[in-house]
Amino acid sequence: MGNFFDEISTEDCKRIVASLPLLVRKLGHEYILPEHLLFLLLGNQRIQRLFEDCGADPVRVKKDIEHFFANRLERFEGAEPVESLALSRIFSSANFKVVSSEKKEFDVLDLLVALFEEEQSHAVFFLKKQGIDSFEIIKRISGGTYSPSQSVVPGTSGQGAKAVPKNLSKYAIHLTELARKGKIDRIIGRQSELQRIMQTLCRRKKNNPVLVLSG
Repeated sequence: MGNFFDEISTEDCKRIVASLPLLVRKLGHEYILPEHLLFLLLGNQRIQRLFEDCGADPVRVKKDIEHFFANRLERFEGAEPVESLALSRIFSSANFKVVSSEKKEFDVLDLLVALFEEEQSHAVFFLKKQGIDSFEIIKRISGGTYSPSQSVVPGTSGQGAKAVPKNLSKYAIHLTELARKGKIDRIIGRQSELQRIMQTLCRRKKNNPVLVLSG
């Protein structure tokens, strides 16, 4: 099951994938479903923090899944768990996204994002019930500090330090930090443009300003 996770996965990811058949066997269920995957993902501290930052209650989601296990799935004592088609699609989707983005390893976050593609599953229903959708998750993962490897923005160490993903600090320029150090020239005579940019940034949607400069 999910053999491509064996060699190039984070320890968190390996642990969860390996625990899936053990959990399903313990519960006496016939198939390994997206709900089993979500149940184990909820035990991960980074996933918990991500959900809490989205305003969701991980405990409530876990209780919904436990109720689903108890009332919607039959028990088959002694049965060997079988990977469901839905779970296979999740693994394949996660595999495709990681390979296409040239990431070096799979992580639990990749599994979570791929899980949202199973829109007809109870797992996604329980997440949306808490107000969590794939767009919000991807947005927070992209700009947050939920990956296993993080770095700290230079000049902000100590209490209140802001951790950022390594790739972000490697490929992007921290303009706020440069401005704080006085390394950005003041903008003169562009008050109306600055006001318009701030208005655009404050929008709930379509909030990406594009600056077109004369040659």
